[in-house]
Amino acid sequence: MIDSIVHGIEGTRDAKIILKRTLTAGALKVGLSRTGGTAQQNSDYAAFSNVTVTFEDGSDTAEYVIPLVDDATVENEETITVRLGDPTVVDGVAQYVIDPAKREATIVLSDDDTAPQVWIESVADGAEPGSDARFVLKRSDTTRALTVSYRFDAYQSTAQYDRDFTIDGMPYEEWWGTDPYYWDYYAQPATVTFAAGSDTAEIVVRVKEDAVVEKSESALNMCLLSTE
Repeated sequence: MIDSIVHGIEGTRDAKIILKRTLTAGALKVGLSRTGGTAQQNSDYAAFSNVTVTFEDGSDTAEYVIPLVDDATVENEETITVRLGDPTVVDGVAQYVIDPAKREATIVLSDDDTAPQVWIESVADGAEPGSDARFVLKRSDTTRALTVSYRFDAYQSTAQYDRDFTIDGMPYEEWWGTDPYYWDYYAQPATVTFAAGSDTAEIVVRVKEDAVVEKSESALNMCLLSTE
């Protein structure tokens, strides 16, 4: 029977399944299968499917350890479900009996990563000639590269893309996209990446110089959407 479970904590403790038996004479091999769960093999834990767990002669306890994969991805708690296999049959006789109430179990895997904080640290206005506008982003954790999604609120701006400004890596058709909803309200979502080890990333709005006399135009409003 499955006597107890040691739930796993990424980077701290592997998961463990502890089996018990009532008689201890002789070695005994018991089948154990993974039957499901929300955790993913290889990305969350070392893959296994059908394994054999051995009780040594004289021991009433056997264990199976599931090594966890320690990564930098922020995740919710995930699970692995396991089930004892059918008893070995010799000459038509089952070699042991399984307690049906303790045949299956669910293992919980907890993450050790926390989501970094990302915020808009400062904004520098742009002006003709040659002074680009800049949105400076900051983050709390610099251990790995981080990609952040953002979007401009075009509805609140009197400045026009390609006439008054451009953004590196975003041509005109990507700014507006193909969804008519965005044409009147929002520019298409875009991304900016923090390099590993850096707490700062910038979005540069290139101000286009022309010979047209214009009033000051309203700034772009930007909102952060998500991280990857």
